[in-house]
Amino acid sequence: MTFDWTISESWMQRINGPLNQSLAMDNLVINEKEARHFFQWKKANKKVSVYYQDQLLASSSKTILLKEVGREIYDGVYYFPKEDVQMELFKESDTSTFCPIKGEAAYYSLGAEKDLAWYYPEPIKRSKIIEDRLAFYANKVKFIIEPLAEKE
Repeated sequence: MTFDWTISESWMQRINGPLNQSLAMDNLVINEKEARHFFQWKKANKKVSVYYQDQLLASSSKTILLKEVGREIYDGVYYFPKEDVQMELFKESDTSTFCPIKGEAAYYSLGAEKDLAWYYPEPIKRSKIIEDRLAFYANKVKFIIEPLAEKE
């Protein structure tokens, strides 16, 4: 069996920036059955706010940015701690999906906007970093990303 490193390098450049940046292996989660399916996460180190129309849904300086490669290279996703989300605005949906490296996802709707957000109530063990954190569909919401205020 041979491995085409040019494809791998291209994936890594697109998901993680130039290859000369070190890849933090402790932040890398790989599908044990399909090594071409993986994600890498990091603390966003930014203040991230998310709006639906003009309504603030969440604002946090503790988001996790997750970048995933699977059937395609997905856009990065911010996962918000539930305590920084206005949970009273959401209603749990009956939708669920399964990801082989994250587990079973549950969804939340906001009014007529079905499945606006998702989360992993009991993720697979190696993906516990996103447990009970909400993510939002970028094509349905607006994100405001600001630098963190410097500590004085």
